[in-house]
Amino acid sequence: MIKTVDSSLWVLVFNRLGIFGSMSQLQITQFQKQCKDNTLPFDREHIEGTLRHLFDNQESMLLESLLDTIQEFSTAYVNNNRQQFTKKIIIENAFNPYGESYKLSAHEGLQSLLTLIWRWVLVNRTVIETDGVKQSGLWRNLEERVQNSKGDLEELNSITLLGIEFRFFKKRTLHILLPESMISILNDRLASSRMLPSM
Repeated sequence: MIKTVDSSLWVLVFNRLGIFGSMSQLQITQFQKQCKDNTLPFDREHIEGTLRHLFDNQESMLLESLLDTIQEFSTAYVNNNRQQFTKKIIIENAFNPYGESYKLSAHEGLQSLLTLIWRWVLVNRTVIETDGVKQSGLWRNLEERVQNSKGDLEELNSITLLGIEFRFFKKRTLHILLPESMISILNDRLASSRMLPSM
């Protein structure tokens, strides 16, 4: 019974602090499985140690998230046995009806991608505030535009933020068109990583 409560509390804390927003769906699934199968005690010592470890290793966590995310994109291509970003990235189920408007889906790869661009391409730091992790400016700005559309997809036909174009479609698909400079930086980060997967 105690392990079940501890497991639920760990998931609640990660969700409330916004940590899941910087993780890929695979990372989230693995974390939730670990909580279920082998959860740590939910006490001050383990909470502080876990959060300190996450903060100290956020670069590698984001890189792993990037690698997980790029493998989900149908528009990734293989070059010299390596996956790379292309100009257009297509994300399925990117948004959902929300009241009289829409809301972005947090765990379909989009939030991870925008967090990585914000961090690596636009060189902004992850900020931790008293109420959790401050989400990337790109994610927040796009989320506001989507929610303020009042359900009008025509308004979401083409949104450009910091040189990135976002196109929304009725089947809840989002096309992201990245500038060449951003593609180059993202692929350089992939190429410089020892974590690159072989195909």
